[in-house]
Amino acid sequence: MVSFKIPAVLELLLKDQWDIRSTQRGVLTMEGGNTITAEIPAIKGDKGDPGRDGLPPRFREPVHETELPHPKSLTKQDIGWFWPIIGSSTVYTYNGFDLIPIENYLGARGPVGPAPKIRIGEVNAADAPRVVAREDSDGATILDIDVPKGKQGEQGIKGDTGNSASISRADDYDDGGKPGQPGDVLTLRKDGDWGPARPQLGAGVVKRSGSDENWRAIDTGAFWGGDYVGITELTVPPQPFPWEPEVYGMVDLKVDGIMVRMDVEARLGAVSGPLLALGPGPSSNKMIGEWVTRQIVPAADETASFNASSTVVPAGQSAVIHLIARRVESLSKITLQTRKERAYLRVNVNPVRVESEL
Repeated sequence: MVSFKIPAVLELLLKDQWDIRSTQRGVLTMEGGNTITAEIPAIKGDKGDPGRDGLPPRFREPVHETELPHPKSLTKQDIGWFWPIIGSSTVYTYNGFDLIPIENYLGARGPVGPAPKIRIGEVNAADAPRVVAREDSDGATILDIDVPKGKQGEQGIKGDTGNSASISRADDYDDGGKPGQPGDVLTLRKDGDWGPARPQLGAGVVKRSGSDENWRAIDTGAFWGGDYVGITELTVPPQPFPWEPEVYGMVDLKVDGIMVRMDVEARLGAVSGPLLALGPGPSSNKMIGEWVTRQIVPAADETASFNASSTVVPAGQSAVIHLIARRVESLSKITLQTRKERAYLRVNVNPVRVESEL
């Protein structure tokens, strides 16, 4: 038997030969050239069982890389868990055999988006709860809500109906021995009882015009040295409540004299009574001889606590208000004139609450 060597290339071709099960043989073919081609019978295996469904990523608390658990300490229940690494975009996941790193799994944090605007729209009663979201023209989300009606409660126990009675016969009503008058209001008193009281509203206004016959046009003539002259008196009739006059007015004066000032005053009860209002005049060191207006406004010549002034008029009493022109700062002889044109006096009747009545 002769043995020889031929350089050759051996190509092995895996061929799907299902009859290998019966023949148990393959074919080795020598072809021209330096190539030996061999078909190696191969057996296609049976179709395997379907693989199990994959698991969604489940994240553990972020840890440092040195704090990752050892794979041998993990079980099948840990398959699919992810461990984020603190300060890194890499995560590790357990595949049942080892911890596998996945780089750049967590993307960079994006910019903060605009805060949502939510408003409540229509709220209706319905049999079942429902919320419908819709977008408004300004981008806000409007929530229309259907709310189920609550169950009807049990009917309450009806008590006995009390006897009807007027307010004035109630146990907590006290009129203080004074019957109520038309226009009174029901007021809670300091002792906790209710009773009638007059509302604190302006009672009215009393006025006088300079054209009235009781308004004087003063002309003292030359070399007058008096202290005051009366211009008019106004009487306010009695009121059923205490009150205080609030006086306004105007009058024109002409003064001929040197170093003199003439004021207009409104006083209560007498020309020397408490001061109600004042119209101060200008000071001059020469002959004036011109008409100068005195504007009369509320004033005071005393310090008094609330509603304790000497200018409070008691209930049931009339009040006389004196309007005078009074000399100030001079004793020289002068000429004083007043005129009726444009002059007026206006008195507001202001009720005063007396604490003892409450």
